[in-house]
Amino acid sequence: MAKNKCGINHSRDRLTMWDAMLKQFAHAGTLLAFGGLLKPERKPRRGELASSWALAFGTLLCLVLLETTAIEVDTAQAITTKPVITVTPQQYAKALLNDDKQYACIYKLYTKESNWNYKARNGSHHGIPQLRNEIMLRKNPLQQVSLGVKYIGHRYGYIDGVPNACKALQHLKTKGWH
Repeated sequence: MAKNKCGINHSRDRLTMWDAMLKQFAHAGTLLAFGGLLKPERKPRRGELASSWALAFGTLLCLVLLETTAIEVDTAQAITTKPVITVTPQQYAKALLNDDKQYACIYKLYTKESNWNYKARNGSHHGIPQLRNEIMLRKNPLQQVSLGVKYIGHRYGYIDGVPNACKALQHLKTKGWH
């Protein structure tokens, strides 16, 4: 027998205390408080420990799912009692810009580029603002408008804190792209 640093004897035949507790749990279905932690009379069958852990994990998972389902039902009831507000991409752009002149320009720009179709595609350009990025394919219409407004602000600058959509429209008219 080999001794470890603590002076405890270990052998390959003898079960550790933890293994014995788990075997007792698997055999009896309950864990006794350190009583009867002797070597089992029979050799354990392959998979007994794994099946016990799987059963415990499955039970825990069911309890968590039941709790989650109850929460989802409450959330669903709360959502149906509140009024739903829908916003079109045009309304969203107007709210983002908060400037009638710039909104008129972006309205004309996006009408010419994609006719406000969030699935629009022109070569490697996608979405309402026709940006050259495939990420646009995974964005909803409002996210596309938001990204387009940010692009216009970055590329063409701002007037009093508002992206210069009129400069982008003028660039489209002269160069054929924005």
